[in-house]
Amino acid sequence: KATAHRTLALLERNEVIERVGTNYRLGTRLHELGRTMYAPGQEELRDLLIPFLTDLYSTARETVHLAALYGTDVVYLAKLYGHRQLASPSRIGHRIPAHCTAVGKVMLAYDPDATEMALAGPLRRYTDRTIADPRALADELASIRRNGIAVENGEVQPGLSCVAVPVIGPAGKPVAALSVSGSTGRLDIRIHAATLRHIASAAARALPTGRRLPVH
Repeated sequence: KATAHRTLALLERNEVIERVGTNYRLGTRLHELGRTMYAPGQEELRDLLIPFLTDLYSTARETVHLAALYGTDVVYLAKLYGHRQLASPSRIGHRIPAHCTAVGKVMLAYDPDATEMALAGPLRRYTDRTIADPRALADELASIRRNGIAVENGEVQPGLSCVAVPVIGPAGKPVAALSVSGSTGRLDIRIHAATLRHIASAAARALPTGRRLPVH
């Protein structure tokens, strides 16, 4: 008990935690560290697109995500949970390789530079459905460009499916992606794809044209 109190006192002095009565909660330092996960401008982008994520959730009633590219990873900028939650590796500020997520694949598909980097690097396998072969990924990205949507079925976690569309910026490259996720077999890809296209189009029209938005 004495060791635990000394550790808590040290964490409190460094603002990693803060005391609330007799309890503790995360401190400002952790929030500052979390903010460094975002590239410059991504917080502004998140704030611009949050209303559209809210619209998506109101229609889909499933877990929805807003994500952006960070090199060959995706970083989750925002997430709203559906009532029928399913365990998922996506967390706000968390990064996952783009090739195994719907949000990541749909942004790679419309970003030639990011695609080249992803195809040149190792493709980590998370499940037996993860696309780990560069040729197969290139074919998948070509299909996504033709259809305008990306689908993920158990590629990062068994039993989890996701459908995503890009939010295209004024420069013609994706600045973010929106997605709907749920359990495989229950998620209606066709219906959610139509909703996603409509909302992503509205979001793209709302983006400022006079300022540079982050594209990585």
